[in-house]
Amino acid sequence: MKIKELQILVLIIAVLLQNTEGVFAQQEGQHTLFMFNALSLNPGVAGSRDMPSFTLLGRYQWVGIKGAPSQQTLTYHAPAFGSQRLGLGLVVSNRSVGIFESQTASMSWSYSPIRTKDFAMRMGLSGSVRRIGFKLETADQVTVLTNERSYIDLSGRMYGNFGMGAFFTYKDCYFGVSVPFFYANVIGINTNTPTTAVEQSHLYVMGGLNLPILNKISFRPAGIFKRTRNAPWGFDLNGSLVYDDKVTAGLSYRAGKSNVELGESLDFLLFYQVNPSWGVGGAYDWNLSPLKKYTEGSFEVVIRYDLKPTALQFSNPRVFF
Repeated sequence: MKIKELQILVLIIAVLLQNTEGVFAQQEGQHTLFMFNALSLNPGVAGSRDMPSFTLLGRYQWVGIKGAPSQQTLTYHAPAFGSQRLGLGLVVSNRSVGIFESQTASMSWSYSPIRTKDFAMRMGLSGSVRRIGFKLETADQVTVLTNERSYIDLSGRMYGNFGMGAFFTYKDCYFGVSVPFFYANVIGINTNTPTTAVEQSHLYVMGGLNLPILNKISFRPAGIFKRTRNAPWGFDLNGSLVYDDKVTAGLSYRAGKSNVELGESLDFLLFYQVNPSWGVGGAYDWNLSPLKKYTEGSFEVVIRYDLKPTALQFSNPRVFF
């Protein structure tokens, strides 16, 4: 192993071990463009844009480090059965970290028991299926030890789960709280040991608002808080300026409970609404942690397509993201 690769490995292990009695870490992907990926985190978002909407999002983390995390996510959600109170959502994602890979498909349903001109509350439920496996053909070297009492399964396996969420909008504000995966599936490759990997549940709290400040210019602050058992909590804070409901430019700060004093990253995002149907954007994360010596940062791209857009697309508080 090269010195550079060894330094990176030691650094990552040290971060994972800090303030814990074992190796724990957030297992789900994180996104700078979280406001465009809300359905993946909260099933209550399903149907909240009041129109059929597709989003394709890709994240490529820690560019320059071999085996760094990457994720691609496709989402669709819309009002269901011709009712603005019912919503349906679909999410398909692919994620890889080193030789580890997973594919997830989930379906979300939401119901709005309270819906007025200014306020709406949506309660959501989701069911998901996830495949977890290992791309051994990409590994430089693999060593597997087995004996009569222990068997290590390296083939892909399927897991089911469910999630719940609530999503609220009031005029130009939104707020959501969710746990997209409740059940703690045992996902360790060796289940015959006393301690093995477990798919921990994650809590997400998100919110944002739209503040008109000048003619055709609005300020949109947003944030998300992430928490899971036995791992440092984290949060993203974003402030974006929007011109003419078409061009969005923003700056985010990501941090958490860790020994990284300056936080994890500063993030820059840009989104352009090409026409009433199509929108494209991207983000760049400038790393603040010790990993900045070895990576060129992280990148995200997003494409959104709305069917049957209406005049309310940018003025309705339920669809301003």
